[in-house]
Amino acid sequence: NHLSYFYRGLDQKLVGVEPVEPIRTEGPQTHLGKKGTPTMGGVVFIVATLIAYVAGHLTLTTLRRLDADPEQLTALMALPLLVGGVAAASQYGTVGFLPSFAVTAWGLSPATAALLLAAARLLSVPAKLVSGNAADQAGSYRIARRLGLLLAVLGAGWTLLPVPVAPLAAVVFAAFVSGLGPVANVLAFERYGASGMLLGAFRSAQIGLAAAAGAGIGAVTAAAGLRPVLAASALLPLV
Repeated sequence: NHLSYFYRGLDQKLVGVEPVEPIRTEGPQTHLGKKGTPTMGGVVFIVATLIAYVAGHLTLTTLRRLDADPEQLTALMALPLLVGGVAAASQYGTVGFLPSFAVTAWGLSPATAALLLAAARLLSVPAKLVSGNAADQAGSYRIARRLGLLLAVLGAGWTLLPVPVAPLAAVVFAAFVSGLGPVANVLAFERYGASGMLLGAFRSAQIGLAAAAGAGIGAVTAAAGLRPVLAASALLPLV
């Protein structure tokens, strides 16, 4: 949204035209609230797709340079990439749309929605500490599975339950999504050791998955609606 408003101002300065969302008057009355919404949001999806492509290309290029059996390499990369990919896609995809969902589904003001996300970011600090310590104590894979189950339950709660339960579940969900990050990092260090090349490929893949998740959710939402798409993506940690 912020980028769209930036582009609207830029277009006004360059060509004197204000690119806003045209709304047909014969459609549903609820759509009239979109009148005046800046367009060019597609630019964000294009950029995200390009980032995902570049990150994926760099990852594959890096892996090809390694002198290792492809099957062994796949087994080596699979688990950290699975956990790290879910963490990145959930944090920058699902959680990224939380403020929009709070406004459209719960009727909150944009300021209140932003406060919810800020509270989740603050709560993510102890969540990361707890998950990281738990991974040291009980094992990173076991904690990843437990976090996945917790996040799936919380995800179903904040996308399907009514207010005031849903916003509370959303804050905890967003906080503990960040907690998956340290667990994925522990898995990566356990598998890759001191290999800077593998760690670099791991991080590049995470960036690509995060960008692809945001672009994918935005694209599917245009056709299916925000609630069902977020309800499905919130269950991603079950993987």
